[in-house]
Amino acid sequence: MIDRELRKVMKGPNKHLKEVEIIGFVGRAIDIDLTIYLLESAIKLEKIVIAPRCPALLGTPWEFNQIEKNERAIKAAKQHKKILPRGAKLLIQ
Repeated sequence: MIDRELRKVMKGPNKHLKEVEIIGFVGRAIDIDLTIYLLESAIKLEKIVIAPRCPALLGTPWEFNQIEKNERAIKAAKQHKKILPRGAKLLIQ
């Protein structure tokens, strides 16, 4: 088991972040926490793209073989529509 030090993240608005792309989103707690943090802090966010595919498989014949895992991740990603900043778009690829 790896012992990790938890770090406090500075809370406050991010006035510069306009686009975010998350590749490898599988719907785990860490994925959801990161996405919620970005949605809540990026006040100028225009677009967030969530790609529920394994980054190591991108561009390989096995990229789309994990359909069942992808479906669970897509369902988790769609839950973020409720907290999107006004005017922001959510794209799930």
